[in-house]
Amino acid sequence: MLEDPFFDESLAGIDFSHTACKKSRDEIEDVAFITIDDLDEECADKALFKYKVIKLVNKRLNGGWTKKNVEPIIYELYNEGVIDKKPGWQSVARWNAKYRVDKNLLYLVDRRAIKNNFCDFNSFSKDTFFWDAIEKKYLTRVRGSVATTYQFYKDLILVHNNENPDNKFVAVGRSAFYDRVKKLPPYICDLKRYGKRYADKKYRLINSFKKSTRVMERVEIDHTALDLILLDDTLNIPIGRPFITVLIDTFSKCIVGFYLSFRGPSYNSVRCAVLNACLDKKDLLEKYPDIEKDWPCQGRIETLVVDNGAEFWSKDLEVFSASIGMSVEYNPVGKPWKKPLVERIFNTYNTEFIHQIPGKTFSSAKDLEGYEPEKDALLPFSRFLNLLHIWVVDIYNQQPNKRKTNIPALSWQIGCQDFPPVVYQGAEKQRFKIESFPTVYRDLRPIGIEVDHISYSNEMLVEFRKNHPPPTGQKNISFVLSEIRLMFLLYMYSYLNWRNISRLMLLVRNSS
Repeated sequence: MLEDPFFDESLAGIDFSHTACKKSRDEIEDVAFITIDDLDEECADKALFKYKVIKLVNKRLNGGWTKKNVEPIIYELYNEGVIDKKPGWQSVARWNAKYRVDKNLLYLVDRRAIKNNFCDFNSFSKDTFFWDAIEKKYLTRVRGSVATTYQFYKDLILVHNNENPDNKFVAVGRSAFYDRVKKLPPYICDLKRYGKRYADKKYRLINSFKKSTRVMERVEIDHTALDLILLDDTLNIPIGRPFITVLIDTFSKCIVGFYLSFRGPSYNSVRCAVLNACLDKKDLLEKYPDIEKDWPCQGRIETLVVDNGAEFWSKDLEVFSASIGMSVEYNPVGKPWKKPLVERIFNTYNTEFIHQIPGKTFSSAKDLEGYEPEKDALLPFSRFLNLLHIWVVDIYNQQPNKRKTNIPALSWQIGCQDFPPVVYQGAEKQRFKIESFPTVYRDLRPIGIEVDHISYSNEMLVEFRKNHPPPTGQKNISFVLSEIRLMFLLYMYSYLNWRNISRLMLLVRNSS
């Protein structure tokens, strides 16, 4: 029979059989079914060092694992620089005895290190005082500190021991208490202390959103107030912070359209931004000759990804999207990472563009302490609009991302070669504009149709009243303003001057 190279003469009286080591294995298996990769780097490095030492000693060993045979080899390995630490010969023999049972590297890891790497609730599940203190002080929205919770824990035990002198309970030390708190599940702690929305956002699946396969398949839209005070073009006085509505194509990452206004988010801002995104930009580029690059983004939006703002739940958007074949996808409440592109663009706007302009402000009122942005505002609205178009077309859409993996304008060009979007042209373009107008119901009365306390009438409306009776149960005929505005402009041309026609057009466009 060949001699076992791992045999140790000094340990010959000890039984290293499978039965003898059952306790050690059970202690490990009680924690969890783990591997060496489940441990932290320090524990794994120590186990690998032990494995390295016993393998090197085994190669040079001539005889049993005795002090006479093992100690000189350890000195040689250390002096040669093969190992950077010089363990005792008995430790090396003990490592070898543990390892040779099942040839499992996990047996070279300190049992206490394994326990500390996992949440072993069995070790303190019977300590009801600990759980009472945790639930009443630590896992609450008050967010008590660990020190406060530990003091409450000791007070609970003190009260119990005073009431039960024959059944006293010994409190654990401060360090042991802190270790127990560290082993609590992080999600449960954040859930109890900060709420479900915070916990779900912190432990969410990154990039868990649908990926597009072509341009204009999915377009994200959102609003924000820019951190900038602008001036009136005529009066040269501060007029406030503008609101911007942005649309981003998720395939190419291009800004396909936007709309700037000093009114809050509404269906009108959504409508204008969608028109800017879907129609060609030829007239726009001619209006701003300083733009050097092309802005080819246009076409029918297949899916518009929105949040749960009131302007996106309006009936006007529902009718508009249904009439042009655009589906609207509502993002889950409290999960902005489901549409990350448009959420991230607002930070890019402020950091790379807005904060370089005089008159910048801050989103938080606390940051405005001692600073008055109105005094530094120098940029008129029209000039800012020109700079914004230059930044979107010539800078943002043309520059690569931080990882150098995507250029929005290039991705748009490649996407259009494979699957070009449907483009609005001719009569379809005019129909698209008409369908975007909000629907406002007005009654046709003997004095005509009243808009903003102004009555409009002509012979065509009189003839319509003569030949079309009102519906059953109603006194007057109701019109949808979006369907009759062209009839107003065409048939009332000879009855209204240009000022009233312009006013009527403005009322139709701004009505909501």
